[in-house]
Amino acid sequence: DTIILPKDNEKDLPEVPEEVRNAMTINLVETIDEVIALALEEQPVGAVSEEAKTPPLWTTEPPPQGLQTPAEQ
Repeated sequence: DTIILPKDNEKDLPEVPEEVRNAMTINLVETIDEVIALALEEQPVGAVSEEAKTPPLWTTEPPPQGLQTPAEQ
């Protein structure tokens, strides 16, 4: 996990438990350009977690037996 924080908040990091700090990558930034560069950098293939994937908005398969599509209602 990666987090982007303002450089001014570096002084507050000791308040975060060590195991939490060690479990993530913390990027301290001073400018919006740094935020954009970090946010838009290429991710390794397969970097998207299963939770982040969303199901398709539609399917070409018919609905299960007994269910009607909105057009049939």
